[in-house]
Formats: sequence, C-alpha cells, structure tokens
Amino acid sequence: MLKMNVATTYFNTRKSVGLGVVIRNSRGEQMASYCEEFPSAKDSLHSAANAMIKALQFGVDAGFYCLMVEFSHSQLKALIQSTEECLSEIGDQIAHIRNFRTKFSHLDFIVIPGSCNRAAKMLAGFAKGNTEPSIWLEEGPAFLLPIVLAELS
Repeated sequence: MLKMNVATTYFNTRKSVGLGVVIRNSRGEQMASYCEEFPSAKDSLHSAANAMIKALQFGVDAGFYCLMVEFSHSQLKALIQSTEECLSEIGDQIAHIRNFRTKFSHLDFIVIPGSCNRAAKMLAGFAKGNTEPSIWLEEGPAFLLPIVLAELS
C-alpha cells in the first residue's frame, strides 16, 4: 500500500489554488510527486474537491492502484464516505471522487492535521506561478529532501 499526501494552498490575490501531492511507499521513500496551480472554485470545499480529483487522477496516471490518501479537509472526507447520494451543488464532484474507487484495487481516505502534511504543503506553495503541472517520478524536487529525510528519521 502506498500513501498519497494531498495539500492545498490558496493564493487569494491570484484567485487560484496550489495543489501538492506526494506518493510514498511503506518505507517513506518518494515514489512520485506532483504540483499544479488551478483556478479556485467558489469556496474551499469545492476547491478541495477539485484538488482531490486532480490528485486521484495523478495516482491513476502514475500507475498506483492501491492508495491511502491523507489530506486535511474533514468535511470533504465526510461527503466522500457518506453512503447517501450528495444532492447539493457539489454532488457531481463528490460522485466523480467516489467513482475513482472503480479504478483502484484499494482506496482509503484519512484526515490528518496540516502540520503532518509538510512535504505536500510545500509542493502546493511551489505550484504558484507554474504555467504547467510539475511531475517528479521516484525522486522528488531537491527542496523537499530535508523534509522527507526528517520524516524518515
């Protein structure tokens, strides 16, 4: 099982969101990393849902089909894991996220404090001003190395 950390940062003056994703194996080694800046939605819940869709699609595209997703939005987790259909205006996004379960052999969602998601949060900030998504396979960007090493010790 691999762990996917997902974090967002809001760039209010740019009206955008930075997304950072770090996928690690059971030894804590980076398998893949990804960051992207995209337009913010009408509120943080919609933006978090959009970020989750992008993160899960990255997991599929990178070929990882057994993921434990850690992120910091408890309201989004509750909507994803509810057994009831989401009839609010975010319903299509929630259905899209739930549909990813068919693409994974195992997919869990866990809410963690933002302080436990430092590498993904740093990547989210790095996304600011990037015109294209940035992707790293096996080794992440050099600026993440001190955080990753500290978390491994």
